[in-house]
This record gives sequence, C-alpha cells and structure tokens, in this order.
Amino acid sequence: MAVRLRLPALAAMALAGPLQAAEVEFAGRYGHRFTAAPGQPVWIVERDGDDYRATTVTGDGDVRPARVLSEDGRRAFRKKMLWDEADAAQASCLDWSDPPAPTLRDMLAEAPAEPAIAGASPLCHVPAAQRARMTWLANRQSAWFYYDPMAGVMEADRLP
Repeated sequence: MAVRLRLPALAAMALAGPLQAAEVEFAGRYGHRFTAAPGQPVWIVERDGDDYRATTVTGDGDVRPARVLSEDGRRAFRKKMLWDEADAAQASCLDWSDPPAPTLRDMLAEAPAEPAIAGASPLCHVPAAQRARMTWLANRQSAWFYYDPMAGVMEADRLP
C-alpha cells in the first residue's frame, strides 16, 4: 500500500518541471580533432574555488575566469542554437568568453526580453541519453562539445 502511494508522488514530482542539468565536473584538459597533433590540448580548465579558470593553450595562452551557465543562461543558449528544450535540458555548459555587451534596447528596457547568454563560446557536456535524441549529435561518441561562433559546434575530447 505504501508503495502505491509513493509512486504517484514520484510521478508528480517528475512531471512538475523540466529536467535539470546534472552537476558536471569541468576541470580537465580538452582538445578537438583540428589540432596539429592528436591528443594536443586546446583548453585546460582548473578549479578556482567554487568557480573555474580556463587557459587557452594554443595562441597566446590566455587565462580567463570561467563560469557554469545558469539555467537562464543555458535556456538562452539552447534558444540561440535552436535546440529543442526537452532534448537539451540535461546539457551543462561552462563559458569563459566575455559577456555580451548590452545593446541600446537592453539599456533602455526596464527588463531584458530574454536572459543574456553569459558568453558566446561555451564548452558543453551532453549526456548520451540526450545525444541519442538529437539527430545531429546522435552519432557522436564524445559527451563534450564546444561552440565557436565561426566554426559552429565542434566535438571536443576530454584528454587524460
């Protein structure tokens, strides 16, 4: 009898709101298939207290503070990418790019129409179950992806 009472309660809780992204540990070394040598790191992400710090290994070795996108930031990014909300709800993203500059419309508005995306180039983790439902990611082996405004979405590799 007690089990029957719990199952409807669990079902109600599951249906009460959208799936939330699981907390992902982003610290690590990442690369992609466009590096000069296989396994070459492009970014190194390190813990910095409760936040992160990202170092771009290629180029000038830029070091930037990094932040996990909030639910509003993830929602805005999913909207920008035209990802289905249900399919991408479990994606977690870390961003270290500069925040977008406010537009004149944003500055004059009492409240922005939609949340600003924390940055333009996040590193995202998309679990296998979610990737399987996204046709353009279904055949990818890696759970890690990087969005670049020029190159688009690239599969990233978490390196040892």
